[in-house]
Amino acid sequence: MRHCSLLRQLDPDWMPQIAHLCDRFEAAWQRNQTPRVADMLGSGDLPENAAFRLALAVELVLIDLEHRWRRWAEHQRAGECSSERPPRLADYAARLPEVGPLERLPDDVLAEEYRVRQLWGDRPHCAEYLRHFGPTRPGLKAALDRIDREIKVQVPTTDGTAPVAPSEDLKRRSPSGTAAVTETERGGYRVIQPFTEGGMGRLSIAEDRALRRQVLIKEIKKDYAEQSGARERFVAEARIAGQLEHPGVVPVYTFGVDRHGQPFYAMRHIQGQTLDTAIKQHRAQPSPRGLKELLRRFVAICQTVAYAHARGVIHRDLKPTNVMLGAFGEIVVLDWGLAKPVADGGSPDSTMGDVAAHERARQYELTASGSKVGSPPYMAPE
Repeated sequence: MRHCSLLRQLDPDWMPQIAHLCDRFEAAWQRNQTPRVADMLGSGDLPENAAFRLALAVELVLIDLEHRWRRWAEHQRAGECSSERPPRLADYAARLPEVGPLERLPDDVLAEEYRVRQLWGDRPHCAEYLRHFGPTRPGLKAALDRIDREIKVQVPTTDGTAPVAPSEDLKRRSPSGTAAVTETERGGYRVIQPFTEGGMGRLSIAEDRALRRQVLIKEIKKDYAEQSGARERFVAEARIAGQLEHPGVVPVYTFGVDRHGQPFYAMRHIQGQTLDTAIKQHRAQPSPRGLKELLRRFVAICQTVAYAHARGVIHRDLKPTNVMLGAFGEIVVLDWGLAKPVADGGSPDSTMGDVAAHERARQYELTASGSKVGSPPYMAPE
């Protein structure tokens, strides 16, 4: 599922049915079939509720859109040129009464088409979307800008030009040109596309070949790869995240090194919105129900942090943008890159509070005592 904003307007009792239908549709694509959105919508056992059918149709369309553009891009790379362009949202809106007219679709749905075209298609400029929809959609530019930030590879090129979105040009660059991620192997994982970057690490969307699922691969940036302190911090981050087994912490699947000897680890790909986005949405349209939901999520975050403290780990960069909210109630604390095991934390059976963790902390102090780390607006005053 792509978890478009239309789902938030539905009765929660309908969510399992939509998820089931989307999973079936996605599975058909993964079996190299070509399912049709109209066939799924024509199923006789679907509710006649207009909001339900719109949300389901849009979720199916977004899945279909991505797979068709990805398949088209693969054919282009293989030299199997085709003059038939993959469909766009306007094509679906014209064919499917549940979807059209195009003007009623929310900003995040339009932005998803923009993302797909940037990654696997003709890479349009955001001005194209703003010219068509901008005057009546003040939030669209922010959504497009966010996608640009997420998919661009923020590393310098040899000629000093600006970073570029993933494309054939990026894949043809030599290792000396950029540190860009291409479709390469990391153990049993095939890196598909860049996702986002932080200060020291780089995230990419990858395929787990054995289990046929999408995961996130985190690697250390090339500029930091030879710095022993940076490598130690990266390894410590992977260990901390991997040893915190809690529903509120992103599960780490594996840790390894690539053929260049650089460390990486694979983790679950959480899809949803950040707590920061949810707070902004509530401020724009406050309601008692919305406030109650935010408070429920806040309590869940507190429980996750309390668990980490009990295991002897301090996050040190807890903020709304580091909390992901899934469409089915997931509340996950992200980015444990600044987390630190403390010498006297944890219960007697605590993994991060055990002797090995304490020994690691003594062997290398990744941040000196009293040094300031984290995001200033969210630091404790003391």
